[in-house]
Amino acid sequence: WWERQAGLLEQAREEWGPKCADVYLLTPGSGAALAGAAWLQEPVRRALAEGSPKALRSVAREVCRDSRGHAVYAVDLFTDEFCEALMAELDHLEASGIPLRRPNGMNRYGAILSFLGFQEGLLAPLMRLVIKPFARELWPEWVAERDCDETYGFVVRYRLGEDVALAEHAGTSNVA
Repeated sequence: WWERQAGLLEQAREEWGPKCADVYLLTPGSGAALAGAAWLQEPVRRALAEGSPKALRSVAREVCRDSRGHAVYAVDLFTDEFCEALMAELDHLEASGIPLRRPNGMNRYGAILSFLGFQEGLLAPLMRLVIKPFARELWPEWVAERDCDETYGFVVRYRLGEDVALAEHAGTSNVA
């Protein structure tokens, strides 16, 4: 159904219009230069511009490590302004009444970003220019040069009293 209706849904979203058009772009208003990626925290932009292992690791915070030594890292990636604009845009899309494709069959309060116009301007460059350099530095044994070519961007909202019967499940990404 989603594939057959994709054109109609896209047309409806275009007619509805965005609340914040810049949120669909990693580098709003400036083209493709990462230096213009105002949605990224300044330390992250500096680390990516320098590109050295030391610079990249300086903004990655180790959260935990398993018994085999595999680590999980966190990076304060986006600005508060971006997060607020993204949430406002998602609320705007939800308010349109246009059906949103959910990331899985369990959650009724989420959306697949790729189906909402975020793929080309935000998700693909984010993976190529930001996530991949970090992944190659932090997990070189798992992330080769030709990895990180695919994205599946989605958001899920969890709120008390909503989706109370979610089943336990696991994801399958190398980099999340």
